[in-house]
Formats: sequence, structure tokens, C-alpha cells
Amino acid sequence: MPRRVDLTISSLPLTLFICGVILSLTFTFPFIEDNIPQAYIARRLLHGELPYVGTWDQNYPGVLIVHILALIIGPSAIAFHIVDVTFQLFMVWVLYSIGSRLGGKLTGLIAGLLYTMCYVLNGADDLAGQKDVFAAIALASAVLVLIRSDYRATITAGIFAGIAVLIRPTYDLHVIVIAIAIGFAPRDNVIRRVALFLAISAVPLCAFCLVYLFAGHLSDFWEATFVFTTSVYNPHPRFAILLLPSIYLGSMPILAIMGSVALISDKGHRRDGFLLLGLIAASLLSAILLWGYRYHWQPFFVFEQLLAAIGIAVLFRFLVVRYIASEWMQNMAIAVLVLMILIVNFKGSTMSGVLRDAIHGRLNSQESMYAHFVNDAFDPVGETRLANYVKAKSRPGDRMESFYTTVYPQYIADLQPANRFILTIPLLMRDASGGFTDMQRRWQKEYTDSLLLVKPRWFLISDPKYTSGIGEGGRLPRQMLHETFPQIETMIQELYHPDTTIGIWTLYERK
Repeated sequence: MPRRVDLTISSLPLTLFICGVILSLTFTFPFIEDNIPQAYIARRLLHGELPYVGTWDQNYPGVLIVHILALIIGPSAIAFHIVDVTFQLFMVWVLYSIGSRLGGKLTGLIAGLLYTMCYVLNGADDLAGQKDVFAAIALASAVLVLIRSDYRATITAGIFAGIAVLIRPTYDLHVIVIAIAIGFAPRDNVIRRVALFLAISAVPLCAFCLVYLFAGHLSDFWEATFVFTTSVYNPHPRFAILLLPSIYLGSMPILAIMGSVALISDKGHRRDGFLLLGLIAASLLSAILLWGYRYHWQPFFVFEQLLAAIGIAVLFRFLVVRYIASEWMQNMAIAVLVLMILIVNFKGSTMSGVLRDAIHGRLNSQESMYAHFVNDAFDPVGETRLANYVKAKSRPGDRMESFYTTVYPQYIADLQPANRFILTIPLLMRDASGGFTDMQRRWQKEYTDSLLLVKPRWFLISDPKYTSGIGEGGRLPRQMLHETFPQIETMIQELYHPDTTIGIWTLYERK
């Protein structure tokens, strides 16, 4: 590995300050759509309603702790972002610590900067607060623990890896890679250390399953997560992902290759280099098993950016340090490099518009902030107006049903769900044959029976221009309601009247 680049400007406090300023932009973000159901599930959990039993979601439970922490502050996007930014600053520290150990403080600064910049620029587009973001933090923490301990701290590493698996079980692939790295460490009792790591990494998910087993609801958890995911949501690996040019082409992959070569060429860090490459491969395989959304790639990008930071430090060492002896001038060169990275990436982005309005004092309300993120698929301004409208009219004990749309009003107003299926998308997604599974038909009957019995005060339906296309065959919500739930459609026509229309949403109230 080339000589370390340790300069004043790349210190940890300054890195945290720079990244903290950038991360503060996330306070202008609304709740992204995937955050809202999990936040609502967490709020209902505090009322004693078990996930998958009182409130249904196809995701695994690990990320709920983040939303519970946010609810301690209060039920709002700002409260969630406070907790999220705290985790992100912890991640900056983790990446800085790994980078500093592998390539010097400059590597740590660049690793933290690349991560933060990518997170903020992509955050409002369905990345901020996603479960895979927190899984990546856990995986990176496991890497730091291992590197710092010379691969001895298998228990702590196992806990972090187990948290990642509790968030998404496909990260078991990363557990395998880490176990192999521990196995190749030059220590005695290799089998015992690997077995201990694997056992500890299985504890969080196994403990959760045992709790649900004793509560008599293990089948509810199993069907909602594993069975639904493998039979309907994503029954086949998506190998076409391997053909994406962005994996192989562009500045980031090239810089990551340079960083990999630098690590592997250094005997002292060769094992670390192979570990990071193995984790990138595991991240790629995990994405193949999923839908390939941006957040599914988060661990891949994290480890790629870490290697790219090493590559940038190598370039800086050979192109700047060897020709400029003055430390003051070297610090200035790093400052210019950081400024260039920020300008090139932020220029023309949504966040540049947010910064411009903030400088001119135009961000003076929640709506003025959220207006920057409105598009055809996401309207946080209308969604917030709707939630505030429902909260103002709601009474204790009110129930509300959202059909194929947001549960943000229920979350803000702390309303009871009409039934456990707070998300109807899994009831409406079609399998590979274009139909519904027996399990889905059973869920559909349960959904219909519960609504006909409970008859919630409000019923929310959206009229978007198009649906997400994930298994619905292009059907719009009202068409799906008519085809799949005709009894509920009749109930709405007979017992409900339109209360208000806000944006794409029509809120029906019981007569």
C-alpha cells in the first residue's frame, strides 16, 4: 500500500463536520413512501399490536427499532430524520475509521464524503431511511470490528452481522463471506471462531422467531415475509442485473479497482482487500435475489465507495504529494478536491435547488421544502395536507382503511387500522402465472370479511396516473377494487360519501 496520507484537513472532527452539514439537508426530506408503513407499524407496536398480526408488512422486522427510537421524539418526519442523521454520522465514523486504517486519514475523509454525498443526493428518491441503509451500517460496523481486532472480535462482529440479517435475510451471503475471512485469519481454533461467529449472527433472527413461536404467530411472520417474497414478490433471481453497465463502467468502478489493487498488493492489508471484494460480490448476489431497486444496492455501493476512496488516496499520493512538499499546499489541494467533488455532483440536482431556496430564505414552511420532491409518483405536499386534514377531524377510536395507497394519515393521526393488512399491495400483486396464490386468496377473504364487519370511519382511495407495475398488470386502484373486492366496492357506494379530495386522494367517510 502506498504511504499513508494523513493531513490536518482530513481529521475526524472536520470530516464529521463536513458530512454533518451535508446530512442536515435531509431535514428538508419528507417521509419516503417505504418509511411510512414501517413507521405506522412501529407506532401500533407501541399500542401493543404485534407486527404481522395487528399490522401486516412483507418486510423483515429489524428496521422497526429505528422508527421506535424516532417515536420517542415524536411522530413526524423531522423526528425520524434526527434519528437517521445520528445513524448516518455513526456510519461516517465507521467508514472514516476503516479508511484511515487501510489508507490514511485522507481515505477516511473521502470515504465519509462519498457515502454522505450519495446518501443525500439519492435520499429523497427512495433511499433515506431505507432498511438496507441500516443493514449496510451494521455490515460496515462488523468489518470495522474485525479489522481493528485483527479478526479476533467474532462475537461483536457476529452481533452486527446478525442485525443486518434481521433487516434482510439475503445478507446471510455477507455472513458467509465474513466467516470465510475469519477462517483464513492466522489464529488457532479456526473452527471454533467461525462457528461462534455464525452462531452469534443467527441469534437476532432466531430470537425473533422464538418470540413469535411462543406467541403462536410464527406462521403469520413466515407467510408475510419468506413465503410471500419467494412465491409472489420475487420468485426468481434477476440475473439480468449482471448486465447493468453501471456495475463495470464509470469513475467509481475504476477507482474501486485501483483501491482493490492497492490493498491486495500490500501484504499487510491483502486479507482486508479480499474481504471487501467478497462483500461487494455478496452485495451483488443479494441484489440479484431482490428487485434491484436503488436501496437494494446500498451495501454494494458502500463497499465500492470505500474501495474508491482508497483509489482516490492512491492517485492523490502519486499526483500531488510527491510533487508538493508543503503540508499547507497539500491541505489546500485536498480542500480543492473536496470542493470539486461536491460541485460536480450537486450541480443541477434537486438538492442544489433546495440549497438555493434556503440561501434566499424561501424554505419557510414544510410545504416549501416538500415541494422540491413532488413528481408524478410521489406528492408529499398533498400527502401531508391529507394527513393534517384527517388528524384535525379524527376522534379517539376512529379507524381508517387505505386501499392501495399511503397510511400516512393513520400514522400522523394515530388511528387504528381497519384490519391487519395496512398494505393492500401484497394482496393484489399477481404471481408469475398472472393469478393469485392460495395464500393470497385466503388473505383477500380475511381482508373483505374484516372490512365488512368493522366498517371503518374513513376509506381512502387514490387515483394515480399509473401504478408501480410490480405484478398489478397496469391496473389502477379503482379497477383492482372492482375486480378483486366487489363487495367492498359496493359497501363504499352504499355506506360512504366523498368527504374531500386532496391531490390524487379521495377520502370517503361513513354516512
